[in-house]
Amino acid sequence: MPAWRMAAAGGEDYELCFCASPEDRAAVEEAVGALGDVQVSWIGEVLAGPPGVTLSDERGEDVRIEGFEHLW
Repeated sequence: MPAWRMAAAGGEDYELCFCASPEDRAAVEEAVGALGDVQVSWIGEVLAGPPGVTLSDERGEDVRIEGFEHLW
């Protein structure tokens, strides 16, 4: 399974998503590194344009996936 599909639709593995400007990358990595055994996964970039989110595969092509919906 490609890493992008596991990250977007896999279950039971959780990460906090946040945005940081490219010029703050070193400061973010230093702050997170100070917490111990924690890493930052840089997964994309925010671009100007119409509202919405797209996910691209390793070739840069848009993909559509669906996550798991928990029902009680």
